[in-house]
Amino acid sequence: MQRSRAAEPIAMGSHQNGAYQDLDSLVSIIKPLIRKLANKFERQCAVKWIRKLRDESASDSSQRRLCCAYAQDLLRVSRNGQLASPFNKPPPQDRLSPLAHSKGHDDSLSALEDDTFNIPSLTTHGQ
Repeated sequence: MQRSRAAEPIAMGSHQNGAYQDLDSLVSIIKPLIRKLANKFERQCAVKWIRKLRDESASDSSQRRLCCAYAQDLLRVSRNGQLASPFNKPPPQDRLSPLAHSKGHDDSLSALEDDTFNIPSLTTHGQ
């Protein structure tokens, strides 16, 4: 049985290692979300960011990974219907700098499970 393209999951953690490896796939998901942004300036900024990410991703594999990380963040914030920094302003003219959480979203999610956050386990039922 062949899966239809619409049935494929698009959540951040749905792919291997919790990240998309293909910038074009990310962009195809982001574009419709950008069209829905209410603020015209934010839509223009998002388009500029996509162009920047596509241009820079052609340089080398480490820059490609960085561009995918930026695109993942752009996807995350555009799903909220309003852009957040750094995407709420045009991209820089020079090369992109590494993201503060460039290790990936999986690391940030695993930090939530860390005991230092004192989050009770769902399996303890208040014990």
